[in-house]
Amino acid sequence: MKLHCVIQFFICILIVGISNADNVLQTNNYMVTIPENWTVETRDNSTTILDPEFKNGEVSISISTKPTNNKMSLNEVWAKIEPLMVTGKIKISESEDVISDNTWKKLEIEEIVCNKKIITTVLFTIKYSLKYFINFVCPKDNYHDVIPHFNSVKKTFKFIHK
Repeated sequence: MKLHCVIQFFICILIVGISNADNVLQTNNYMVTIPENWTVETRDNSTTILDPEFKNGEVSISISTKPTNNKMSLNEVWAKIEPLMVTGKIKISESEDVISDNTWKKLEIEEIVCNKKIITTVLFTIKYSLKYFINFVCPKDNYHDVIPHFNSVKKTFKFIHK
């Protein structure tokens, strides 16, 4: 049983590639620096970075990729998925951001979850035949305290093309 757990641990390290020395997370498609003391969970093509100061993932940054063979432009794809993301929520703003020299669509929405106002920032782009999503989720009351961590993750995000 112990050997099985050790093997699974090393497989996770190989797939995710976290360097504890500088908190760099590297996958097959991107690399990013993780805020100090934050934890990382991975599943398939998704990574979630969790702030340890908050319970139950109240503050998280998720990065996911999905293959696309669609020849539609970023704007065309965004026009199809953006309405799905705001259904039943309050749209705060919609804009664009530049991360790793690439244009990303940016959407900020507010919703109430368990009687708590939550702000979610959604970033979306297409690069190397992959759709990239970065989601930042935070209680509205803590947003201004935690947003610097999200901004530091965005600043260190780099695409990897193999």
